[in-house]
Amino acid sequence: MQLKRDRFKDTVRTALDDGVLSEHDAHHIERVRGLLDLDEEEAHLIIRSQQHHHNGKSIDE
Repeated sequence: MQLKRDRFKDTVRTALDDGVLSEHDAHHIERVRGLLDLDEEEAHLIIRSQQHHHNGKSIDE
């Protein structure tokens, strides 16, 4: 299960690399969530966590 979460986190991180979560990114993330069979609530928490982490990065990172 942890491998599925890690794969999902990687997908979300990649989608957030440009600082914007586009509609295309959101559809891709949802598709990956379904393929990994992750619960919607857990996926939502991971997305929010990654957005928070991404928004909290310093300029040096």
